[in-house]
Amino acid sequence: NILRTKKFHESTKETEWLGHGTYFFQYKAHAIRWADYEARKDRNVGQSPKVIAVDLAYSDDQVLDLDDPEDLSALDRFVREALSSIPDNFCANLEVDRKKKMCFSCNLFRKVHENIGITFYTFPRSFRNAEPNYCFQENQRQICVNNQDIILWETFELLEYERGISND
Repeated sequence: NILRTKKFHESTKETEWLGHGTYFFQYKAHAIRWADYEARKDRNVGQSPKVIAVDLAYSDDQVLDLDDPEDLSALDRFVREALSSIPDNFCANLEVDRKKKMCFSCNLFRKVHENIGITFYTFPRSFRNAEPNYCFQENQRQICVNNQDIILWETFELLEYERGISND
């Protein structure tokens, strides 16, 4: 229980877009959509979704910001160089699944750059049943924390919301 232990679950699935860690959304509306989406899954029937807000404290040298062209380029160069010495059959497996490729890349980069504790990326999003925007596509900034010390528990807040307001 997150509320009792004051520790978030760290996902270790090999398909996590930003690698292993604890995922957050930049904006409350996106967190609510995700909570509603998860609550509708069979494995979560009867559970009440919660949205928790916390502040995150980190220094610039702890950040891998994949919206920053310099950080994205550094990750790309690093992974390409690392993969050049790995057997082709391993690389071919990554090419098949974009999520696995992203997860592998972020995890490998952070393994070598141990100071990285938080990764940011803005994904273009299209939500089912959402009203289309007039001009702009909705995006979703996700945050992956792989160093739990970045999470400031003293700022913890359980957000109230009415279930079912999601546009998913």
